[in-house]
Amino acid sequence: MTNINQDQADALIMKANNILIAPSSPDGDSIGSALALLLVLQRMGKTVTVISSNEVPDYLQFLPHTD
Repeated sequence: MTNINQDQADALIMKANNILIAPSSPDGDSIGSALALLLVLQRMGKTVTVISSNEVPDYLQFLPHTD
């Protein structure tokens, strides 16, 4: 894995049109973080997709965009 600094990460995000977010597990912390990042990136005009290898647990289904 290549380490990048904050400036490099910012440049990659600014350059990208389509961004994929893949949380490692569907727990409250990772799903909440992924959805927050989704909303921020969408407000920046990015096309964002969030995928998970597991379904979002029932107790988190109230969160927006969990479908």
